[in-house]
Amino acid sequence: AYVLWGVALGAWQVLTRGEDGQRALFLLPALLFTVAMVIFPTLFGFYIALTDWNLSSFAGRRFNGLDNFWQMLADPYYRNALFNMVLYVLAVLVEYVIAFGLALLLNAQIRARKFFRVVFLLPLMLSPVAVSWMVGKSLMEYRFGPASTLARHLGWDNPAFFSDPIIARISIMVLDAWTFIPFMM
Repeated sequence: AYVLWGVALGAWQVLTRGEDGQRALFLLPALLFTVAMVIFPTLFGFYIALTDWNLSSFAGRRFNGLDNFWQMLADPYYRNALFNMVLYVLAVLVEYVIAFGLALLLNAQIRARKFFRVVFLLPLMLSPVAVSWMVGKSLMEYRFGPASTLARHLGWDNPAFFSDPIIARISIMVLDAWTFIPFMM
């Protein structure tokens, strides 16, 4: 239906508007792609969210308004996931601010500017999985990692960076910042 509509609209514009219609015709594939891949799925997702639709039965769809949203908000697992997502979004905002400051600093006329550029861009040149997991795991390893050793010297008896939920969130955010700040610079 979208293709037929697009062809008819394009032919109509070329016939009625001449060269301006040809220009509009070149925009038509992008418009059709946007409608088919963004607008229609978004509207259909809202429609599905407002209905009680069981795909395994032939009973059909039943409009239930905002009941799905209230049920979702009442779920403690969803609230925990939402909390984690909000924390992560805030961490990414902080990463952008740090990256902007570092970009300004690295574009200033300072000594060893090229060296610092290489050092800051090094995590970006490696695989993000390798950098985040392998380097992060070795830095924060419980017994022999440099971060754990430093934490013990500062008086922290049990520096378990990945076993405590709150400290694990912070550790993951720090590793993410270290990995992706060069990309944001």
